[in-house]
Amino acid sequence: MTAPADPDEFWRNSNGLYRIVAGPDAENKYFECTFGGACSAERSWIDAANAPTDEVVPVCAAPAAPTPAPTAGPTQIPLSR
Repeated sequence: MTAPADPDEFWRNSNGLYRIVAGPDAENKYFECTFGGACSAERSWIDAANAPTDEVVPVCAAPAAPTPAPTAGPTQIPLSR
């Protein structure tokens, strides 16, 4: 197993997200990952002449609802002093 290649390019887009482009691999394929926080998007293309010119805006999953605070019930009796 060989180690992955180092990124060819790494920078911050005008939309504030980070972008890594690596390639080409043995099949002349390039790989791109745009990310920021918990959001990311990936895409790939063959041949440098086909490189996209737009900036990807990752779609983030909706945040999970917070866990409700526990409430006192028959098995939760507050301690008193």
